[in-house]
Amino acid sequence: MPAVKSALCYPHFAFFASALDKCFPHRFVKRAPCSIFKLPPDVLIDVIFLYLYVEDILALRRVSKAFFVLTHEPVIWKRFLLNMDIPLPHLRPSFKYTSDATDYEVEQIVTRALSLDDNWRSSRTRIRANKYIPLQHQVLDMVLLPGGKFLVASMKDAAGFRCYLTLFAMDHPNGHRAIARVPTISKAYFLQAKYVEWKGRKGIMIVYCRRRFQNYSRTGVDPSDYSHRTEIDPPIPFAYEVKCLHVDLERLEYLVDPHVPPVSSEFYQRRFTEAPPFTEVEFIESDYNVTNLTLFEFNRNPFFGFLQEEEKVVLVNPLTREMFIMSCVDHPDYPGYEHRIRAFRVLPGQKEILIVRTVTISATADLVLLEIYAAPQHHGLWRYQCTDRYTITGKVIASVHISDYGVPSTTGDQPTLQLSTGPPPPISLYFRTLNPNAILHHSILPSYLDYPKTLSRPARRVWFYDLAQVTLQTNHHVSPPYNLHILPGAYRAVVYSIREEDRKDTPGLVALRRYLNPEFTPKDYPRPSPVTLNSVLRKPRYTIPAAVYSSIELSVNAREQLAKNGISAIAWDESIGRLCIVPGNEQKIRVLDFSSVVQPDERLSRWVKAGTYFQRKDDPFKP
Repeated sequence: MPAVKSALCYPHFAFFASALDKCFPHRFVKRAPCSIFKLPPDVLIDVIFLYLYVEDILALRRVSKAFFVLTHEPVIWKRFLLNMDIPLPHLRPSFKYTSDATDYEVEQIVTRALSLDDNWRSSRTRIRANKYIPLQHQVLDMVLLPGGKFLVASMKDAAGFRCYLTLFAMDHPNGHRAIARVPTISKAYFLQAKYVEWKGRKGIMIVYCRRRFQNYSRTGVDPSDYSHRTEIDPPIPFAYEVKCLHVDLERLEYLVDPHVPPVSSEFYQRRFTEAPPFTEVEFIESDYNVTNLTLFEFNRNPFFGFLQEEEKVVLVNPLTREMFIMSCVDHPDYPGYEHRIRAFRVLPGQKEILIVRTVTISATADLVLLEIYAAPQHHGLWRYQCTDRYTITGKVIASVHISDYGVPSTTGDQPTLQLSTGPPPPISLYFRTLNPNAILHHSILPSYLDYPKTLSRPARRVWFYDLAQVTLQTNHHVSPPYNLHILPGAYRAVVYSIREEDRKDTPGLVALRRYLNPEFTPKDYPRPSPVTLNSVLRKPRYTIPAAVYSSIELSVNAREQLAKNGISAIAWDESIGRLCIVPGNEQKIRVLDFSSVVQPDERLSRWVKAGTYFQRKDDPFKP
């Protein structure tokens, strides 16, 4: 029987029918199996799938159970990961690339990066997932680890007497959950956390500040009741305590093993028999105000730092317990004027420090100094002269925020990604100005030097930051009576506005916006040769839109809660596109994701156990 009854009835179909008859003469015979199922899975994965894009793999997943199982093979997504040419979520140091326990995360990394890049570059950025973590405590401050895998929150109980640091595991197959906590005596604020190795153990380094009254005086008032965001006049001067902790990542991975059900006896045995993963690293007391806490690695050793009264930069080596205190020489044109250190960032790769200062030259304008200093070599208090300087004039600065992309150190069990061999991300500096209220964004673009091959060393390219590549990106104004606040990012930032007259510790949210770095470059900016990669997407990457600021639409319930109850704490991770907000005094954390990700599907394990779909009775490849 012919495959097509009458080609004359369908003249345009005749050619295709004849071609199908030649290639597949028995395509409509019911007893003929699908030929592709005769191929071994290795041929499909290692030969045919090499020519497919991410969209093709996801479309193929919907065809049958067999392809559903096959397209979850980690090697497919690991190939995509190695060819990604867009910013990726950070890999934590304990991420074992070759381990079965992390296979499901590789696909999540790829799909998150692609969906976030599309969503953030679109003209209308949307919230892809809106979840919340129910709590029994009030959140005071919080910070996301790079990559969004863990969240550290400063909390106090409902009675307001006990304060804790609580560590949450995010993106667990069984949902976000608290896994460990440690008491902090009083309110912990200015939280900072990064992946740092301590004494040979990979882990999370946490640094925070807390306050008490000097001489341990008792006034009947709890210092934790005072806001740390505004200047106050306490009845007795404060004493400031900086504490540094380390959390062992191996213990955390043991506690959040995805193969252990959360209600099983093994889960409870791990949870309650293991010692707490927190280790105290360093403790510092000061009678001077402490701000701008930061964490970094220098010569593969952990350091933390802070500002003291906006006059000195203090760097601490917890391994040797040495303190390096930097005082900056005044600008030569303005001796005797008030010089305030507003922010700083250590540049470990080039052993230098970027410091932002303001000089009050009049009531209507500040002189902004972007300066680079050599890293201190001797502990103790020393006065330093900058090696490079860039100035900005005509602005009254309310605050300065410097991005820190925070790429964790890789380990031997992790791949060398294409982006890690290219230029580092730009340093974004956000200046919140007054009169008018605005956000001024400058970028410091990376430069490079090529060194030729020598007898002892191959040719190499060295990247560094210098102030010759400072570039103005945007200047965004807001009309009164609103103020802008920013959560910085090298490429992606979040801006929210509040009312000027709102002086509460939990100001009400007026609007939420996304910001995309336009990445303007000077004409003479040295551009390296582009790296040719195999695209993982069939469609081209979205271009940067003209409107780099765009409103983010919240749900009606979330918008009303944040406007009425205000924002108690907020955290942002640009690498994964995750925003965590705590509304007022509510005992929950809202988790807003701007990237799409498919959580592990229980059907996968069920269908894998049910049998192999690529072996049939007439399969010539069957052993």
